[in-house]
Amino acid sequence: MRLELEGNLPFVAIRVGYRGVEIEIGKVLIDTRSASTLLSVDTVSSIGLFPLPEDTLHTIRGIGGSEVVFSRRVDYLQVGGRALNGFEVEIGGMDYGFEITGILGMDFLTRAGAVLDLGNLTIEFTGAEKMERGALAQEHFLDWPAREAQLRAYRARRGWMRRAPCPASLAGGLREPRWPPDLGLKPPQVVGVD
Repeated sequence: MRLELEGNLPFVAIRVGYRGVEIEIGKVLIDTRSASTLLSVDTVSSIGLFPLPEDTLHTIRGIGGSEVVFSRRVDYLQVGGRALNGFEVEIGGMDYGFEITGILGMDFLTRAGAVLDLGNLTIEFTGAEKMERGALAQEHFLDWPAREAQLRAYRARRGWMRRAPCPASLAGGLREPRWPPDLGLKPPQVVGVD
């Protein structure tokens, strides 16, 4: 599959299925420095992917700063001829100052066996045959619950995520969350040196 290069960044189009509805999303950045896949809430809300009161919010941090997201398991996420069923994505506002609808992270790239050829600007997938939508790779299916538990435990130990119940007021969007909650802490005072 051909990559599109914009501003020296590789972009690709993906397909996401959720509860029997499918959407094609363009302008998804391939980011090997991102641990997880992130989609714009504005883009995926058309297929019913929006925050619910029972969702748990997470704070993710990267080079561009921090962002509040929620996680959801989609029916599948597909790039070219490779699809992963039951794939968990993070969904957030993605207001980075330039047009981007998603980030394809290492969670998808490694599980799908992606091979990036930046000389030819292509992405291919390893394996004897490409997965069709609806045909789940057995090796990933059997191992996924254990991997997911390990990843959550690692993130909790490292303090990568803060958890808080999703307030019902956020069900309309994630643009202006009040995060972190006011804990009554005072900022440190700067004491001058004579």
